[in-house]
Amino acid sequence: MSRFEIRHTFDMNEDAFWNETFFDTEFNRTLYLERLGFARWEIEKEEELPDGSKTRRVRVEPKSEIPSALKKFVGEGLNYLEEGTWDPRKKRYTFRIEPSKMKDKI
Repeated sequence: MSRFEIRHTFDMNEDAFWNETFFDTEFNRTLYLERLGFARWEIEKEEELPDGSKTRRVRVEPKSEIPSALKKFVGEGLNYLEEGTWDPRKKRYTFRIEPSKMKDKI
């Protein structure tokens, strides 16, 4: 399993980021579908647990132009499933990405 870290600077406090952007369904729907032009962004399951942690499963299909040579191998409609857990004590979201195709290669 690979681990890496991504950092972005936002002009807001931590709680606002998690509540008003990351876990805000309408913000994300607008971001992915309207602004980034993704073909699909859909929450398949979301649950808040008694300890305040959250789990979420999101199906995402980026807009992509697949070269015809590659289409022979992967076909149409590449998408991925993101499954993640939010730990409010650590203020950390841990997630796993599973591509819809070529799982053994990616």
